[in-house]
Amino acid sequence: MAQGTTRLRSHATRFKSIFSYYGGKSRIAHLYPPPQHDTIIEPLCGAASYSAQYAERNVLLYDSDSVTASIWNFLLSPNALEQCRVYIPDKVLAGWKITEMMESWPLGIDEGLLHLMQAEANAGTQGAKGVHNQITKFGAASWHRFLPKMEYWIPRIRHWRFSRFDYNAIPNLEATWFIDPPYNNIAGQRYRTRVSDYHKLGEWCIDRWGQVIVCENYGATWLPFEPLAQRRGVVSSYQKSRAMEAVYVQENRFSQAA
Repeated sequence: MAQGTTRLRSHATRFKSIFSYYGGKSRIAHLYPPPQHDTIIEPLCGAASYSAQYAERNVLLYDSDSVTASIWNFLLSPNALEQCRVYIPDKVLAGWKITEMMESWPLGIDEGLLHLMQAEANAGTQGAKGVHNQITKFGAASWHRFLPKMEYWIPRIRHWRFSRFDYNAIPNLEATWFIDPPYNNIAGQRYRTRVSDYHKLGEWCIDRWGQVIVCENYGATWLPFEPLAQRRGVVSSYQKSRAMEAVYVQENRFSQAA
């Protein structure tokens, strides 16, 4: 098992994330504490960059955002890789529009694959308001990695499960909970979905069974967060400088049944 895990890490260094997502943690996922349970639960999963570091685990993903849900439902569908090989072009040019590309495709393309292409074309705008339909220069330059990335990840995450639930509807299980909500600041307002009550979310996090890891921007006070790492190229509305990622870690809390 350890040897296989090491092999997974070496490849994951090349493909750190499964898809691009605004606020994704692919560059710093390795800095968070490793999971202490075989099951990892991400209640506001986004692109699930933390779980991608431990893809061999039992991973349960949840998100209430409709676009994010369509992507995960596609990625975990039986014919996802086949559709990727049919529909993902070998090359694209900056300025092309994803919806215009659809005119040359056969009918029946999965909506989730369409959103996945938009995520790849715009380098992380998925999850944010105003997702662009046009391929950027960066998206065009890195497009050659798209299909190989899907060929790497899709077989490795077939055992994962996704459900479109709001976080407070998720059953409490003994697991590693990686909780990455939109920041409770100006940056967090760019997400399509928001958390209405962070105090309530904090109480919910503390009440989870097992290991709890919660992400925020340093300066947030709805849990006792500690600094983790600076985010390259990101300015914090708390510090008015380079953003410092913060984390709250709660060691194992077990249910009474245990």
